[in-house]
Amino acid sequence: MDGEGSVDIASNADRPDALGPGPDVSTDVLGRDGSQLDALTDGPEQATDLVDAGSRTCIGNDTRTCDKDGLLGPCKTGTEKCNADGTWGPCSVARTTVDSCIRGDDSDCNGQINDNPNCICMNDDVETCGKILKKVGACATDKATCKNGQWAGCVDDHGPDTCDVAGNDNNCNGTVNEGCACVLDQTSTCAKIANKKGSCGEQVATCSGGQWTGCNRVPSLFDTCAVGNDDMCTGTAIVDPTKQEGFLMPNPASLPELPNPASYTFRANGTVLDNVTGLEWEAIPTVRGLTQPQAVEYCRTLTLAGGGWRLPNILELFSLFDPTVKAPDPFSTFPATALDGYWSSTVFPSIQNGRYVDFSSSGEMGTTHPLDTYSVRCVR
Repeated sequence: MDGEGSVDIASNADRPDALGPGPDVSTDVLGRDGSQLDALTDGPEQATDLVDAGSRTCIGNDTRTCDKDGLLGPCKTGTEKCNADGTWGPCSVARTTVDSCIRGDDSDCNGQINDNPNCICMNDDVETCGKILKKVGACATDKATCKNGQWAGCVDDHGPDTCDVAGNDNNCNGTVNEGCACVLDQTSTCAKIANKKGSCGEQVATCSGGQWTGCNRVPSLFDTCAVGNDDMCTGTAIVDPTKQEGFLMPNPASLPELPNPASYTFRANGTVLDNVTGLEWEAIPTVRGLTQPQAVEYCRTLTLAGGGWRLPNILELFSLFDPTVKAPDPFSTFPATALDGYWSSTVFPSIQNGRYVDFSSSGEMGTTHPLDTYSVRCVR
């Protein structure tokens, strides 16, 4: 075509650089992931190839490491291969839904090791039961081993505590030597561990089998004349009344010109309080006809108003006598009292006879054989 506005088109043979089909012509095409794809441009398949290349994430035999897909841990170094449809295949390292309890494991490939909430411990770890389960006593030093994420090997007890070793806590309850009155080779006085009195309390007790032994002294029938002696084990050493200093002797209330007028308080618990001496007496004695040794034992075991009673000495007993009261009721301070001789715990020093007070008439302080029998009124 000639003239203005015309274009001169040459033949393909004359224009080798003209656009057109050719077996050696290719065009660089980028895939979705930015990789370069070689799309053939010959023939009628050129357009289809270009469309497919745009939807693919990989092509051919492409491979990549699994961390490109966001996987971490052991999956990180695995590989993914390109599928025929241009998508990436699975990672060559299989992942789990949760980590195991093996220390350092991240088999779920999320980058967090051992984040399995069911793992209390890591497999094969070893620790003391005292540390991991707060066990005490003998159980505290037991060793626990972790199996499948749980501690195993701790027990609740090792049987009852023993009394052979101080501080033993076999039953693991935090109380040592439970059930033991004492521990092997431990010693103490009988006064401390058995509330023994006098020379009986001075005995040394030893521990055997978790129990105290050795407090087996039998109280003597009489104390000796040594100062402070209490071989009768009553808790009160017998003294010579003439040497008992500091004792306030009550005087008859009917003689107000004398000091320390007698005054008594009767109590509902069966006792009488001497407001002058501070002694507490058995209000109504119920026992008669005892020897002096029997009288000592009776008072020692009397449980009236909580116990703690003893046989009074001669001066304490005589303090109850009121010489201004005539027979037949010289003991009127205490109701329902037998008019009889009453044993004291005092022994006549030279012949070891027992002392008593006769309340039937004169208030005589007599001496007689300890196996004679009289009435008893206890004091504390």
